[in-house]
Amino acid sequence: KEGISVAAASAGEDTTSAKLTRILNDTAGYTLHSQSKGEELADKAVLPTLALGGHGAVLSLGCLIPNLLRRLHEAFAAGRLAEAQQIQLNIMPLCKVIYGEPNPGPLKLALEMAGRAAGPTRPPIYAPSTETANTLRRLLPDVLSAEAAIA
Repeated sequence: KEGISVAAASAGEDTTSAKLTRILNDTAGYTLHSQSKGEELADKAVLPTLALGGHGAVLSLGCLIPNLLRRLHEAFAAGRLAEAQQIQLNIMPLCKVIYGEPNPGPLKLALEMAGRAAGPTRPPIYAPSTETANTLRRLLPDVLSAEAAIA
């Protein structure tokens, strides 16, 4: 019988397929990292944005602490700058941990910890590290208490 035979010229890490896979994985990580840094900057810079003439912001933390962010905006608009500044400073540690790893992994975990269904992460995003989860467990009670006090 005549047929077609195929022989592999190479296998492993040096194949074109392996190299393309590495490039795609690295590029996805870069995009996610860049996007996460942009989200972090937006959430950390609410008050400076308002002070420079901004009228609001689109913030991923708005799904976790909408009342605090609304209060920050209201305080600024009413001229209560010290109150707005204190709110901004109080959420900074949360911003740092939420954006310390590719988002939305830490944010989804924080939402779950707050009792809000956020669903699992999907590749290329993975669940946050144990260290991040522990930091969220430490920070969230005070933040969520402040959030609930405003509601």
